[in-house]
Amino acid sequence: RDGFEAEEVAKAKHGWLQSRRVGRSEDANVVNLLQTQARHGRTMQFIAEIERKIGALTPAEITAALRRHIDVARMGIFKAGDFRQAGGTE
Repeated sequence: RDGFEAEEVAKAKHGWLQSRRVGRSEDANVVNLLQTQARHGRTMQFIAEIERKIGALTPAEITAALRRHIDVARMGIFKAGDFRQAGGTE
């Protein structure tokens, strides 16, 4: 309701960016990425720019985008599992 806190945004961005960097450490992923970018007429500069822009996003900008594009009132939350066996009552 109040948006995202700076610390959680920083951790999420760091994790996402780190995941992308690690993915690029594998040759097969790099080949696939280069092929995809070439197919769309883009270079790796496009990827660098996307990552730079995401890295620069503020919690307020992310919250505003979420509110613009996602209607949380229409979201459903579902729990699945064997809750009795796990000691729960749901």
